[in-house]
Amino acid sequence: QVSIVRPSPLEVVAFQSLPSTLSAASGPIGRLEVISKIRGFTNSWEMRNELLWTHTVDHPMQNKTMCMDALRSVSQGKVESFYDAIRTMRRDFYILHIRNALIHPAGIAAWDCGYYLGSDGCESRFGMATDWWNGCRGFLTQSSLSLHHLFNSTAVLHPRDATSRPLKKLSVNTTLLYHHCGHNSKPINEYDKVFVISALWDYNYYHFVIDSLARMIRHIKFLRKNQDIMIHIHAFEEYDGNQEMHGSKTYRDGVYRMRNRLFQLLGINLNRIISGPVLARAVYLPRFIHCAQSISNALEIRLLADELLHQAFNQLRQVPPDYLRATNHSGGPAMGAKEASQHRYTHFPISPEVKNLVILQRYATHGDSDRQWGNETTATIAAAFRDRFPDHNVIIKNSYSSGLDNYCLACDLVDFSRTDILVAAHGAGMTNLMFMPPGGLVVEMVGEFKDVNFPLCGYYGSMAAIVGLHHFLYTYNFYDSQGKKAYLKLNPLEAAAGARGFFNYLRNNNTSSKYGGLWNN
Repeated sequence: QVSIVRPSPLEVVAFQSLPSTLSAASGPIGRLEVISKIRGFTNSWEMRNELLWTHTVDHPMQNKTMCMDALRSVSQGKVESFYDAIRTMRRDFYILHIRNALIHPAGIAAWDCGYYLGSDGCESRFGMATDWWNGCRGFLTQSSLSLHHLFNSTAVLHPRDATSRPLKKLSVNTTLLYHHCGHNSKPINEYDKVFVISALWDYNYYHFVIDSLARMIRHIKFLRKNQDIMIHIHAFEEYDGNQEMHGSKTYRDGVYRMRNRLFQLLGINLNRIISGPVLARAVYLPRFIHCAQSISNALEIRLLADELLHQAFNQLRQVPPDYLRATNHSGGPAMGAKEASQHRYTHFPISPEVKNLVILQRYATHGDSDRQWGNETTATIAAAFRDRFPDHNVIIKNSYSSGLDNYCLACDLVDFSRTDILVAAHGAGMTNLMFMPPGGLVVEMVGEFKDVNFPLCGYYGSMAAIVGLHHFLYTYNFYDSQGKKAYLKLNPLEAAAGARGFFNYLRNNNTSSKYGGLWNN
């Protein structure tokens, strides 16, 4: 059975009424195009006819000429509005209701007649569904069994939930059964009702928020009401992660904390969260989120942002006044654990005269990289932006604080809802732009240009369009074509000057299509 879930007229009108998202790139003229060629995006790459296996077949990146034209345009100093047409796109959300299915850790659902994997999802790019199902079906056929026989036959009690039942065993080697029909020889557990929100890279904040939580948001009231429905996630770090993930308890604990905090903020009991290969008598399978193209599910992401902010504000009304805050509001270098534990939480300043500019620091312990900044580099960036934006309150938020026991997720989300400008290296932390109010500016700092950084066809330009923000791309080249340290390093003064030039353009409501030279203002 398939149920169609459509957004309310109010959601549609609110989305389509947002200001146009304008995109620009840092100078000098032509730099972005030069850097992209160093990274392999040449004319020969553009002219290749084959589809990119890294993207779904309907992803904008498959139109290489369109993506390169967008890149060339902003590289030449133009301000472009790429996303207005996409706002008229209609993409209904649906949910499949399935009886008696075997669920793969990645959220693939199988019956005796076949399996279902939404072509939208990132999982569809790797062939895992076909390989898994062919192996499982082949083993069952050789054993004169079907999936129907697996029900009431699991002999392993799920360690976190008593509703998975140990029942009669099959006359078959369970080790081989788990190998072929489970995943990495993990036991298969049985539940009555399962809601599937599995997504491939759910150890990552961006992918968990956008690819997993956005799948369930239209059903959040239903899930809160029906506490007997388990919620299936991928738990990539447990089933498919690399050796670093499997071998590092600290890493895995950080992933658990990230997901658990979000579930708790949404009012979901953690005892309901399951993973791994699962037999379920009733399966709720919502549509997969479009891989690497968040704007295709703009209304779901907007709904998720609204719900998380609503819950965050509600939670903070109950926070005791002496709650300790692990974020540095002074705009200075990042704090260590001792300093963070002594820092009291205070809301961002709210004033029509003073706006907030947040710099996201992905904490680096061993020097800078293209996505991580040490304290010295972060302080230099903050100083440059503070000089160019004297009318803003410049604040540093660092990823280190999120690993502390007293970290307050609700506090961070409320802070982002009061942020006018976000400055960050490309990375998952930029997902928080979804909580910013419309009309703000996102400054994306890119030291290793990749397909995910393209204007129009990349990640965060289109995500900015979901909430009515503007997108400024500052590029340098941390690595050369051989992967060695580069000739063109991050220049905070240049980045801040370019962002200020684009900000002035936006503030002055300039209708000219040319942007070149404004970073010198």
